[in-house]
Amino acid sequence: MIRSKAIIIDIKNLKQSFSAFSNKLNKLDLGEIKGQINEANQISKKWSDLFNTKVDSLSCEVKSEVQVVQRSIEEKLCSIKETEKREKNVIIYRLIESSMVGKEGNIEDRNLVDKLLLGTTSGGIGLSNVKRLFRLGQKGEKTRPILIEFDSKVAKNQLMENLNKIKKVGNEFINIGISHDLTVEQRSKCKSLVLEAKEKERSTTGEYIFRVRGPPEDMKVIRLKMRK
Repeated sequence: MIRSKAIIIDIKNLKQSFSAFSNKLNKLDLGEIKGQINEANQISKKWSDLFNTKVDSLSCEVKSEVQVVQRSIEEKLCSIKETEKREKNVIIYRLIESSMVGKEGNIEDRNLVDKLLLGTTSGGIGLSNVKRLFRLGQKGEKTRPILIEFDSKVAKNQLMENLNKIKKVGNEFINIGISHDLTVEQRSKCKSLVLEAKEKERSTTGEYIFRVRGPPEDMKVIRLKMRK
């Protein structure tokens, strides 16, 4: 009985640690989140040790509770790592796609992207700042998006901060769209925020519109004055 009580106390303490850690993550930006990966690993290891060394003496109900919280920790850790992996990426939509395939098609894409980057940032960044770029999906009738991975988040931000200049670079860029490379969780949040923005527009009259703005880790609905 004493052993069971001790195990329950261990579970309670670790649940509190995870809850505090999870709440802390929700208040941090991505740069700060990366510094918390070691803490997440430590909490995950504690749960693993608890599960492996003491699980035989736990009731089925408590075993289930241990597994649920351990999965939550692992999912949170995976989410952090996935966000970190995508933080230097952007996706370009509706950029004209060459009829060429293979190397020739990729060369045309690279030339277009170089022109776009140089023109949008007034020469601040170009193809030399790109680690890789490629079309997403199989070639077909529809124009495929291009994923671009920059060599630094600074280079990516330089592009994102100058998106209002794209249409002046050339006619081939008038209809394109550029977005962050979002995780599944972030896309779901973005979709919800877009619906929220549309609902606010429907229920509001006047000279304002509502849009989703901000980096992937801190997206929010903001109010903008409508252009006349």
